[in-house]
Amino acid sequence: MRLYSICLVGTLFFGITLQAQVPPLSQEMRESYATHIVSGRVINIEKTKEIINSDMTDNVYTITLQISKLEKGLVPSPFPTSKPLIKINYWQASIRPDDWCGPMGQSERLNMYEKVRVYLIRDAHNKYNLLEPNGFDRL
Repeated sequence: MRLYSICLVGTLFFGITLQAQVPPLSQEMRESYATHIVSGRVINIEKTKEIINSDMTDNVYTITLQISKLEKGLVPSPFPTSKPLIKINYWQASIRPDDWCGPMGQSERLNMYEKVRVYLIRDAHNKYNLLEPNGFDRL
């Protein structure tokens, strides 16, 4: 309560801007919400910028994951190879207004050649997206 009061006073009198992000999902929530849980190694990353409006820009990533273990769901590989691959999408906020309060995408960024476990949602277009804001674990 004391911290809340200090933040409120700072915001009202000193113009301090607070940004709220979506809190991390618990392990139980990630396992429940995910349509697919997959482990593997990141072998490709594509990055694009998406301009929402003059105050908001996102970084949009498409990664290719070489699958080593499938824990939940069935994943047909779009590539003819002996080692199954999956393309996964996620985003991170790049530019937001000073007083923005809302979704920020993934809390962290995936890196090339990392071994990860990903928690995915397959959308209506059969594309795979990371759960937000913490849709992966580094292994």
